[in-house]
Parts: sequence; C-alpha cells; structure tokens
Amino acid sequence: MYKNHGVKKSKDILLLHLPFLLCSSILLCLSAWLYISTPKVLKDSVDLVDIERPCNTVKEKMSKFAPGSPPYMLHGYQAVRNAILSVEKDACEDVKQFGGAHWKSKMIYSPDVEVDVTSGNYSLCLDYGVRPNLLRCNVYSFGLFEITFESEVAEYGCQVIGFDPNLSKNEIQYSDRFAALQIGISDGSLSENQDPAKKYIRLKDILRILKESPSNIDVIKVNVEQKDVPILTELVSSGILNHVKQFLTVFNKNDESTIEQFYAQLWVLENMGFVKFAASEWAHPSCLIVDKVTGEKQVHCYKVSMYNKQFYNKYFD
Repeated sequence: MYKNHGVKKSKDILLLHLPFLLCSSILLCLSAWLYISTPKVLKDSVDLVDIERPCNTVKEKMSKFAPGSPPYMLHGYQAVRNAILSVEKDACEDVKQFGGAHWKSKMIYSPDVEVDVTSGNYSLCLDYGVRPNLLRCNVYSFGLFEITFESEVAEYGCQVIGFDPNLSKNEIQYSDRFAALQIGISDGSLSENQDPAKKYIRLKDILRILKESPSNIDVIKVNVEQKDVPILTELVSSGILNHVKQFLTVFNKNDESTIEQFYAQLWVLENMGFVKFAASEWAHPSCLIVDKVTGEKQVHCYKVSMYNKQFYNKYFD
C-alpha cells in the first residue's frame, strides 16, 4: 500500500509539471532552429557592430580584422587624414620610388600662391614575394597625367600598359615595354557613356579582351582624378585585387565626406590582406588650399601604396 501510494504521488507531480516541460522543450527547439537558420553574416554583424557596447570593446574586436581604426569610429577630417597616412612600421624593408616630374604651378584654389609641385612618383615594395618579377612583370596603369612612373618601371624591366581616355592619337606611346591605350577604367556608372568620344571599360572586361589573367598582374596603379573612390570601390568588389601583388592609388578631391569613403575602402583592402607600406600627402595644385586667416597650406590629396600580404616573404633572401 505504501509503495503504490508513492507511485501515484509521483505520477501526480509529473502530470502537474508536464505543460511546463513541454513548453520548455518547444522553446529550446525553436531557439536552436533560429540559430541554425540565421545567416552567418547576420550573426557576425550583430556580434561586431553593437552600438550599446563601449567603443574600446568594439575597437578591440575590430582590430583583429584590420590595423587602424574602423571607418565608423573616425570623426572629422584630421582623424581620417591621420588614419590614411599611418603606415605599419617596417612593413617593407626595400621601398623604391619610381617616376616624378617637378615644376612650379599656381594653386587652383589660391591662384595668387605659387608652389613647387612633384607629380607622377609612386612607391613600390621590392621585398621578396611582392617585388615585380622581371621574368614576367606586368603593370597596369590607369590615368596618364604624365608618364615618368610608367617609363621608369618599364626601364626596370616590366611590361607596362597605360590606360587614359583623354589621350589624343599623337600622345599614344608605344615601345618594347610600354604601350598606352585610349581607354579609361570604368566604375560601371551610366554617366561614363554620355561622351561618345571616350571609351570606358571595366577592368574585368579589359582582362578578357587582352586575354590576361589577374594573377599575371604584379602592379595596378590608379590615378583617375575625380573618380578615384568609385573606381576603388569597383576594384574591391570585383575581387581582382586578391590576385595582384601591389596596388597604388591616390585621392585628389577636396571633399570631406568623400575622403571618408576613400579611407573606408582602404580599410576594406586591409581586411582583404593588403598592407599599407607607403602613404604621403600629394602637393598637387588642385589639392592645396591656403587658409585665409593663418596662411597655412592645407593638403587634401594623398598617395597610398599597398602590397598583398599573401605574396610577401621578407625572410627568404
């Protein structure tokens, strides 16, 4: 009798808690299903971009993905400028500058001021792995304001193809190692097709026409004046830069919001594995502004050189 009474009491307790146990099981299964079905990108974004957390915590987490500060943490022109000019210490042991033309010019935004201008000079890293392979060195250069960089890299031993839609027929250069084509690089916008005299083609289509593989390109240089940011965005999204050893670019637009977009794309490149080994202000006439109160010259243009870390090995030599 005592034993049967205990069993009956246990059954009563089980029946009393059964609804609670069923609800708990259903909630557990639902939580597991939601976690499995949530896209990984969404999980990562929720985990990384949590505006309720202190900034130091977010910065610490983001620093695992790329050096420097994430774009959304920078406020003001000076902060972005400093981030663009910051270079990883000893990122490249053998930096060599190619090209460079010098002249005096009046500043576009302050025509009463004359300045010394250097243009066309870009830095390459000659450390093992990322330096141009002289047995098979290909350089694609977009924007040919002047060609001292292209000429010196060709003398170094590379095959150079230059692209510029503004070239006239008598300006198109041909030599054993340097050819210039009357074509511009496209960012895919419809506005490029409004001038029938100029032809713009996306890089992936240029490679297809030339029957060239991205992995055969050692260096890409881009200096396309007001389109630097859209072109950089297009190149990053295309995935072509993943196969290129070095990437050289400039920013030359006096626009605070656009310079933030430029830095954002550089930060994305660092996430992709690119290392900034050279960065400098570019004292071009269109980039200099004189403060009317202090008389101080302000530079709003920058040159940046980066290499693809997956090719780099400085300990081989």
